[in-house]
Parts: sequence; C-alpha cells; structure tokens
Amino acid sequence: MGATSAVQSSQLCGALPPGASSQPVVAGGKLRPQPENAVLLVPQNHLSAERERERERKRKKKERGRARERKRECVCVTG
Repeated sequence: MGATSAVQSSQLCGALPPGASSQPVVAGGKLRPQPENAVLLVPQNHLSAERERERERKRKKKERGRARERKRECVCVTG
C-alpha cells in the first residue's frame, strides 16, 4: 500500500513525467536505482509537504493576529 501511495502522490504534485509511474518502487518507499527523475521523487514529495506545513502555520498565525485585532476593536467600541 505504502509503495503505491508514494507513486500516486507524486503524480498529483506533477513531479513525475508522463509514463514514469510504471517504474517499480521498493516496499519502504525507497526507489530502486533508475533514471535520475525517479531518484528525485521522494525529496520532491517531502519538500512539497514541508511547504504545505509551513503555509498552514503562517495561515494560523495570521488568523490569531486577526482575532486579537477584533478583540481590541470590541474593547474600543464598548469602552
């Protein structure tokens, strides 16, 4: 299961050139020595996941800041 999901997720990211999905993947998600683009699969997926996490973190931080501003506005209006 893990091996196929690694290939599928890389296709979603657009990391695979067409026809590269047929390359065999070893059970641990590690790739057998194959053309260069196959070796890049795992790091690219990792990087995109890392970027996604960072984006999420920034978004939450912004929301917290907005909530704080709203509280200040409320205090000003009622005070």
